[in-house]
Amino acid sequence: MANTLGSVTLPADIIWTAETEIGMSGLYSEVRMSLNRTPNIWEKSQSGRHIDLVGGSNWGCITRIDLLALQALVIAGAVHTLAYNAVNYSVRFRNEDGAIEADPWVRNYSGVKADTDWYCNVVIRLMEI
Repeated sequence: MANTLGSVTLPADIIWTAETEIGMSGLYSEVRMSLNRTPNIWEKSQSGRHIDLVGGSNWGCITRIDLLALQALVIAGAVHTLAYNAVNYSVRFRNEDGAIEADPWVRNYSGVKADTDWYCNVVIRLMEI
């Protein structure tokens, strides 16, 4: 099954860094001691887990047409479905952190860009909603 973000197919070898990072369980807890030293515990579900999808200099690369399609999804307030490793997540782009980064794989000095040009060092910054 392909990894997708909205209607855009992502590179098969793009990785989610810190997918299993400790402290990102989606549960927030607060413990305070009462006057008689009895713990009062509050717990609630918490969204907002950061999802960084990353490619390197020769893996996880993306074509220009797919990069432009991803950039078109970066809309204020928009929520998208990320399908990653057969699990669906509701996400938004983290515009506050620079939603998407990518470098041209080969420098094009002619100034003419083609939809088939490749981009590497891809970083897609998302937040689970």
